[in-house]
Formats: sequence, C-alpha cells, structure tokens
Amino acid sequence: MTNWANIVEKEKNIRLHDYPGAGAAGGMGGALIAFLNGQFNQGIDLVLEAVHFNEQLSGASFVVTGEGKSDRQTLHGKAPYGIASTSQKAGVPTILISGAVEDIPELAKCFHTVASLVDKDVTVQMAMEKPAVHLRNKTKAIFQKLLK
Repeated sequence: MTNWANIVEKEKNIRLHDYPGAGAAGGMGGALIAFLNGQFNQGIDLVLEAVHFNEQLSGASFVVTGEGKSDRQTLHGKAPYGIASTSQKAGVPTILISGAVEDIPELAKCFHTVASLVDKDVTVQMAMEKPAVHLRNKTKAIFQKLLK
C-alpha cells in the first residue's frame, strides 16, 4: 500500500499516506480520493445527518443506544460513540446498554450510564436466548434508578 500511495503522490500530487482508512479494502478509499475526488466521512455522521438527529434531540431527556459489545473500539467512531458525542453537545445525556461491556474507564467518561445485559444475574446464554426480555429489564432498572 505504501508503494501504491507513493505512486499516487508522485503522479497526482495527493498524499494518501496521511488519510486514515485510505488503505482499507485494498486501497479502495485512497483510490476514491485520488481518482474520483472522494472524501472520508465517519459512517455514523452520515447516518445522524440523514435522520436529522440534532433535530430529534430537541426536548429529549435522554438518548439510549447500544451495541453487541462495547469496548475500546466503541471510542473510535462506532455508532454509540457518535451518538453520545452529538448528544453531549446538545446537553442530552446518553445511556449505553450493550450485550457486553469491557471494563474501561473511558467508556464511563463518554456516557451518562453504561450497562451490560450480561451481569451477575444474566449469563451470555440467557441474554442470547431472550435478548428483548433482558434489554427491557435492564432498561427499566436503569430508568427506575435515574428517575428517583
């Protein structure tokens, strides 16, 4: 990829070496930038714009989001992080409820509340067999605590 990026830089005067993701998918992102005037965007930013998320935040007390597993990758552009960042700018706290959550302090800094379906009372097997039941129970417990 470096060799290819060097050739693009020499021929097109575009330095792809500095674009995160330009080498992904065999250099597809870099090719789109170099030859089709493409640009990089975080996927979540496009989705939030498409659904008019900022407008949806008006009057919201909380935002609830989640994913299968929240870990360090969550903090690098995954949907829950993008949602939390946007909500935080609007002054709306974000609750993260995921199937499993890696115990890292950075998650707690980004979200008002961080919760895992899998805990001392719910095993991975239980969460997989009846996700709606455990998600409803976890959400109810969180809001009972928050709205006291």
